[in-house]
Amino acid sequence: MIHNMQKLQEAVKKNGPLCVGLDTDPSYIPQNVAQKYKSPAQAVLAYNQAIIERVKSENCASCFKVQAAYYEAMGLEGMEVYAKTLRAVRESGFVCISDVKRGDIAASASAYARAHFEGDFETDIMTVNPYMGFETLEPFTEYCEKAGKGIFVLLRTSNPGAADIEQLELKEGGLALDRVGNELNRIKDKMAAAFAGQTCSPVGAVVGCTQQADAASIRAAYPEIFFFL
Repeated sequence: MIHNMQKLQEAVKKNGPLCVGLDTDPSYIPQNVAQKYKSPAQAVLAYNQAIIERVKSENCASCFKVQAAYYEAMGLEGMEVYAKTLRAVRESGFVCISDVKRGDIAASASAYARAHFEGDFETDIMTVNPYMGFETLEPFTEYCEKAGKGIFVLLRTSNPGAADIEQLELKEGGLALDRVGNELNRIKDKMAAAFAGQTCSPVGAVVGCTQQADAASIRAAYPEIFFFL
C-alpha cells in the first residue's frame, strides 16, 4: 500500500511544491459572479470547481488544501459544499489536505479521525494538533497504518502567539516544539517497517514560513519529515 504522503511526494516531483488553498470565503467571489447562484455556498462550490479544473488542465500544483472553518461558517449548506469540494479534489487526481487542526482525546479523537478519514468528509491528509498530549495522535496514526492516510502535526506555526506554548522552555531542557518533533521521529520510526521502501513518512509537520531561521533549524533537526508550510 502506498500511503498518501508518498503520493504527495511523487506529485511534488512531477508538478512542483505548490499547494492551492481552497479557504474560500464568499466575500472573495466577485459580486457579478456570486449573483448568478442561489446562495453564497453554491457560489463557493462553483468557484472551487473552476479552480480545480484550471489547475488540473495546467498541471501547475501538487495538491489542494481545504480549510474547514470557512465551510462550517456557512452552516449545513456550507458543510455540503465542503464535502463536494473534497470529493472534486480527489476525483481530479490530486492529493487533498483538510486543514482541520483536530486535537482531542480518547473517544473524541477517534471520532474526529473517523469523521475525516471515512464517509462524507473523507480526505487524504489532515492537520492535527498535539498540544493536549501525544495520545491525541494515536487514532490518526492508526488510519495512516491501516488505510494509508497522512497527517501534518502542528510543530511551529506562523502566528505570533505560537511562542506562548510552542517555544516554552521545558524544565528538562529544550523547547515544547522539540518534544513534538521527537515524537514525530518516534512515529516515523514505528511506521518504517509498515511502509518499507517508501521514501517519506505518512506523518509530517506544519512549519510556518514567517520565521525563516526557525524553519531552517527545524529542517536541519528533522530532515526526513515532510513539511507543510
